[in-house]
Amino acid sequence: MKIIIAPNALKDSLSAMDAAHAIQIGITRIAPEVETVCIPIADGGDGLLQVLKHALNGEYKKITVQGPLGSMVQASFLYCAEKKLAVVELASAAGLALLDEQDYDIRNASTYGVGQLIDAALELDINHLILGIGGSATNDAAMGIASALGVEFLDDNGSKLQPSANNLINISAINLTHGSRKIEAIDFDVICDVTNPLLGKEGAVAVFSQQKGADSECAAFLEKSLSHFADVIENKFRLDVRNIEGGGAAGGVGAGLKALFNANLCKGSELVLKLLSFDDQVRDADLLITAEGKLDSQTVYGKAPYVAAEVAKKYNVPVCVIAGQVETNDPDNFLMFDEVYTLTTKEISSQYAIEHAAELLQKTAEKLMKKSIADFKLS
Repeated sequence: MKIIIAPNALKDSLSAMDAAHAIQIGITRIAPEVETVCIPIADGGDGLLQVLKHALNGEYKKITVQGPLGSMVQASFLYCAEKKLAVVELASAAGLALLDEQDYDIRNASTYGVGQLIDAALELDINHLILGIGGSATNDAAMGIASALGVEFLDDNGSKLQPSANNLINISAINLTHGSRKIEAIDFDVICDVTNPLLGKEGAVAVFSQQKGADSECAAFLEKSLSHFADVIENKFRLDVRNIEGGGAAGGVGAGLKALFNANLCKGSELVLKLLSFDDQVRDADLLITAEGKLDSQTVYGKAPYVAAEVAKKYNVPVCVIAGQVETNDPDNFLMFDEVYTLTTKEISSQYAIEHAAELLQKTAEKLMKKSIADFKLS
């Protein structure tokens, strides 16, 4: 019997690898003879680098870059020499987690440090670059990234603008003459963890700016600024980025990178599972066990456990999912899962589950294994 253990990270609690090991311990307590294969997964958010480092034999490259508000921070990207691949996480250089809440400043925050990470990665022997853009503190439509890679944004007087959401409204022209040529010669995939467009009621500002510290007055300015940016892009490149799926991710980074570097905007879980050769691992399995911090209405929209379950179903492999908590009563969210387990109960609070996730995962895996042996006739 072969069981694939493929959890996502449990946010604020366990990495995907630690979650996999906890589930593995629970399974082997009940069925020590079972072959277990741990394949931690990710969808472009927290833990992307760690998951790919483990699977692709990568190494971390640490450099000092500009943080979201200008102070210098230590950030890392992943280099996989055998694959000629580099993986960068926006959040490591421009993430909201780098700031205390009282310091949030969405109008002045910049993705410049992310461009510095990309520039360093381009100095290595790569033909593929992946950028995960979840968790941003910014709303600069990738103006900072592009500036670090040599693109010049000019005002009405031809003066070069400093990259920030504040200056999007002042862009009159874009000069690509000094932009990086190396990025044009590689595959550039941008993992968008959301599908929101750039503008409108489902756009970058309306949905995400408040959590980055914007009030209503600031939000109105940011929306106007992104709209102006879209106008400049359309005038220069004959490209309408207003309604591109994922264009609103990370404060317009998706739209900016599509326009300025012709980046491929893609769903993180599908790309990650492809890199992990997930199909090949699952096709002859008897059971897939996946996990997620929270199952909710967003689960069906490309979250890693759901996409992993879709792969398993292609090969008629049953799927069990363990969730830290479940926050939806919509049965459509569970169609891909044969069994759903949760770590939180009336007796176990979400805070307790976060603090004792490894222990609870082990116990849940024991219970899951006993039931699976009976229900799926595993032996």
